[in-house]
Amino acid sequence: MMRIQKSKSLRSTTDGRASRSRMLAGHEVNEDEYFCGKKKFHNLLNIEKMRSERSQKPLTLMIIDIFSLMKGQHPRDIQRQIKSALDASLEESDIRGWYNYNEKIGIIFDGTTKVDSGQIGAIIEQINDNLSKTIDSGLINKISFSFHVYPSM
Repeated sequence: MMRIQKSKSLRSTTDGRASRSRMLAGHEVNEDEYFCGKKKFHNLLNIEKMRSERSQKPLTLMIIDIFSLMKGQHPRDIQRQIKSALDASLEESDIRGWYNYNEKIGIIFDGTTKVDSGQIGAIIEQINDNLSKTIDSGLINKISFSFHVYPSM
């Protein structure tokens, strides 16, 4: 009897991961947005923070501040260009969403085992390179990046 319960528990965990993967792959993102909505993103962030605390594995959150970029620009075009650059820079399992709608994009990196300045610098460089292919360099300078690591060390 115990084995059956464990199997069901493992199956529900596997089903949960599959459901999470479908959600992360964009199947549950609103059609009118390129990123998870703010409420959904913050909910996923809280879940990932708890998972990180429990496992004692670091969770890295990147915030991309695009507020200055969005002033006077066509938000949908900017969002599409940023999404394209992020898609080329990030893993499919990394969670992308609105930290604050049309102001800050949050990225939760999946599977982080360690966090160091070299790794963070490489991520920023890759995203900047991909952004420079789609966005004018004067506009790229209006974007800022910040990183947060959980649990706090």
